[in-house]
Amino acid sequence: MRSESIMMDLILQTAIKNPDVRAVIMNGSRVNPNARKDPFQDYDLVYLVPEVEPYRRNSAIPPTFGEIMILQLPDDMIEPPPGDQRSYAYLMQFMDGTRIDLTFAPLEDASLYVEDTLSVVLLDKDNRFPPLPPPSDRGYLPSLPTAKAFDDCCNEFWWLNPYVAKGLWRGELTYARYMLDTHMRDMLMKMLTWYFGMQTCWEKSPGKLGKYLRPGIGEEFWHLLEQTYADADPEHTWQALFTMDELFRRAATAVPTRRRRVRRRSGPSVWSASECPVVRCNRAAAHRPRPSASDRPTVAAPRDSGHSPARGSPISDGRKCWRKKARPPRAPPAD
Repeated sequence: MRSESIMMDLILQTAIKNPDVRAVIMNGSRVNPNARKDPFQDYDLVYLVPEVEPYRRNSAIPPTFGEIMILQLPDDMIEPPPGDQRSYAYLMQFMDGTRIDLTFAPLEDASLYVEDTLSVVLLDKDNRFPPLPPPSDRGYLPSLPTAKAFDDCCNEFWWLNPYVAKGLWRGELTYARYMLDTHMRDMLMKMLTWYFGMQTCWEKSPGKLGKYLRPGIGEEFWHLLEQTYADADPEHTWQALFTMDELFRRAATAVPTRRRRVRRRSGPSVWSASECPVVRCNRAAAHRPRPSASDRPTVAAPRDSGHSPARGSPISDGRKCWRKKARPPRAPPAD
């Protein structure tokens, strides 16, 4: 693998020799002072040019930087759909293990590419940019959630629980695991990010996809998180679901919001694992025998078998799993 000094020299010399390239910006983990350094970090680069069109689908560009193992052109792909098409990117993985993500962008958009707090101007032929502050991950720090964002996260997490339970009971492994590992885990990671922010005084970044969560959430929570990653055994998936429920509930009861502060009171203030109706239903389903294939009637696919969870039903409001039990309404005052 080529060294960083060799790569930086190649990147800059290529830009210097090309009169169209007026500036070079690097961002990402290589300029993040808080990121752990390793040789596999990408070189995330922007070449600012007067016209992007000559650099679209230009087969001469990738070999300039090395022997290509695999090339991706995201602006030419159907999925995911490309953006506004003002820029054009080459994602290049080289045979020696080095990777460059190079974007050609128009000069008039220059200011957009230094809004990222992890930005460094490597080359500025026209003195276009003022001095930038030192790069930092301050633009990626978690922030205190609003009460609405917190409520929505909790509601979505508990709403999805029965989807996993029904999928497991029916023997639909791929459906159950998709709900667990995609939709539910997204909500869990969002809650853990807020918990991480609270534990670190909102001054540290959890990293992309939570890769730096461990020191912030502590070993106990990290051990629980590890247990949510199960193999294909249905019983292990049930246990992963229950563990995910426990971890989410414990994190949620500790996270404050902009309108809600966690107070320490005597006695339980949230649903316990045995009280929570969603978890109680899931545990019952886990021990309920599944009908055999011969016993199952042939019917149309249920409405809830789509990819997107249904919303709006009053049947399962997961918020009561973390909030204090509601008091009965007061009687109206006598006339």
